[in-house]
Amino acid sequence: MVMVHRNEFKAELARVLSEVAPVVIGKNYLVLGTIEKKIWQKGLGGHGKPLAEMLKYLADFKHQYGLQCEPGGWYPVTQEPGKV
Repeated sequence: MVMVHRNEFKAELARVLSEVAPVVIGKNYLVLGTIEKKIWQKGLGGHGKPLAEMLKYLADFKHQYGLQCEPGGWYPVTQEPGKV
């Protein structure tokens, strides 16, 4: 499983697209799921298939999780973690 923050994903997407398709940077997108690595690599090499064919190799997301992190460290007894 890969987890990524939306802002990190957008930055990486913009970096990659600036090389292969700069006209689509900043446009709306939808993340459907994951795709088999071999098929993805072929697409990067310019040997991609039409969208209808690619969807055969797509594994859609079953769940969407929210990930929250509380900063570590020592807190006073009267103060709860994450309530700084």
